[in-house]
Amino acid sequence: GLAICKRLIEMMQGRVGFGDREGGGTEFWFELPLMKPEDEETGGAQRILLTEHDTVASEYMAMVLEKAGYAVDTAPDASTSRALLGRWQYALWMVDRNLRDVDDTVGLIAEMHHRLGDAKIVMLMSLRSEQTTVEEPEKHGIVAWLMKNEARQRVMEVVEGAIGPALSRSEA
Repeated sequence: GLAICKRLIEMMQGRVGFGDREGGGTEFWFELPLMKPEDEETGGAQRILLTEHDTVASEYMAMVLEKAGYAVDTAPDASTSRALLGRWQYALWMVDRNLRDVDDTVGLIAEMHHRLGDAKIVMLMSLRSEQTTVEEPEKHGIVAWLMKNEARQRVMEVVEGAIGPALSRSEA
């Protein structure tokens, strides 16, 4: 177990150590560097928050986006999204129209408005009829709608249309 912990901490550019504890025994410690959003590999400009309770849909979308070079954080619910939006600055928030832990996703978007900055919003839907349930989507920052089971090409078309292509490491 300690070897695994040591390896994980070192992979995160941290240090781990141990020493004698007063009164007997051993004391273990570790240090991890603080990471600011602007210190990330992507420069923070191409980070996407994906809020989707359906694990299969979430994994599919995250895989497509990560292969294209975007940094993707996934959240299964509103409370996790709130926490992530408080920590990172996102270029795009892809959010399920029907989250299980809130009555109204549009209300959640309004609640998080002060944390979104310039982030664009793409609403994910299961049925095309869900699109008609939001009046004046632009007013809420919704720039596009996307079916959860869309082909990779369509997902990329919508994302690149909203925030542009992923930055390469040399551009970040």
